[in-house]
Amino acid sequence: MKNNSHPSSDSVLQLRQKLIHYKSEINHYEQKIKQYERALEQEKENTDFWKEKHTSMIHHWEKENSAEEFERKINMLTNELAEQKLLNEHLKKKLSQQERVVKVEEKRMSKHDLVAFFMYSVITPHNKEEDTVIVGNVIIKNQTSIPLHSPTLCLKILPPSSANLSGKIKSADKQSAESFYVQETGSEQWEYAHPNWKEKIRTDGEYWLKPVQTTILKPDSVLSFDSFQLGIRSDANLSSFLLEGYFYTKEWREGIPFLNKIVVNFSA
Repeated sequence: MKNNSHPSSDSVLQLRQKLIHYKSEINHYEQKIKQYERALEQEKENTDFWKEKHTSMIHHWEKENSAEEFERKINMLTNELAEQKLLNEHLKKKLSQQERVVKVEEKRMSKHDLVAFFMYSVITPHNKEEDTVIVGNVIIKNQTSIPLHSPTLCLKILPPSSANLSGKIKSADKQSAESFYVQETGSEQWEYAHPNWKEKIRTDGEYWLKPVQTTILKPDSVLSFDSFQLGIRSDANLSSFLLEGYFYTKEWREGIPFLNKIVVNFSA
């Protein structure tokens, strides 16, 4: 089972600081653009004023090629204004990209607020012929701000076939005692989520389960797989036994590993 690493709060803080810097830069260039526009407008107004008041002098000035210098300055201001506008557009585009990155990172950061863990006890046998029994609950807490769809558990036993899992699992055989027990309880019912669940258990030691009633795990809500039992076979000749869990939703298909694992070591 894979669990991708998540960005630290420092990386998100750095991205936010960059956003503030880029916004400041855009502000600065927008103000500069406005200054150039005002200067250009004022220059045009001055030109019109002097043309009206001193037509003959302007005519003489143009004859001496002074108008070319003026046009050169106008072109220079126009080009600089266009350059600043291009730079402004570039910064806006970069800022938009950074904002999208931050939104993605913040969404993934909320994943740390989705937790799953075991609460359990181990019952040791009186003699070597008896099985070691683990009794426990699985607790899942959605502490994020978003609803999670299609919640699914994977409980993995290592080594495979070294133990049998039982609990409030709805059996395909409606006449079985296990199915009757589930119907009589008030807690969440579970059923096998994998179409070839027997083969997955036998070959991989994986129990894929989904709740019967809960299809959406709302924010600030809790989901539990109550009162499961694991009987570790005494004839398995194990040095150690491991039970680990993973929780999946439609939003995070890569899975969330449980905060803890169940490990039982056996003396030789």
